[in-house]
This record gives sequence, structure tokens and C-alpha cells, in this order.
Amino acid sequence: MASVKHPSQQHQPNTSDDHISFGVWIYVDDKYVRQVAYDLETVEEARAIAARCTGDAKVVRFTFWD
Repeated sequence: MASVKHPSQQHQPNTSDDHISFGVWIYVDDKYVRQVAYDLETVEEARAIAARCTGDAKVVRFTFWD
């Protein structure tokens, strides 16, 4: 199974026009392997989805900029 690099490992500039959203990833053997939800408005919404996942699901924060 191919692993996916965690979004926070990429350099992202810090600007005032940032848009923050949350996602849920399945985490196996110290690797993020599958995204199961994205572009969620709140961390609570992401945590609720992660709680329903079987296996080890983690909430991640994304920052988008113009």
C-alpha cells in the first residue's frame, strides 16, 4: 500500500488570507495511508468522523492560501 505524505510536512507560507479546514486520514504503521474526509469546517466535525472510523484515524489541519 502506498503511503501519502502528511500535508503538514510541506512548506506553506503564512499569509493573512489563509483558509483553514480539517480532514481525516487513516494512519497505519506510522504513515498516513488514506484520506477519508476533507474540507471540513470544524475540528469537532472531523473528530466525529474519525471516531466512526475503524482503525487509527487522525484529524489533520489544512491551510490554504491565495
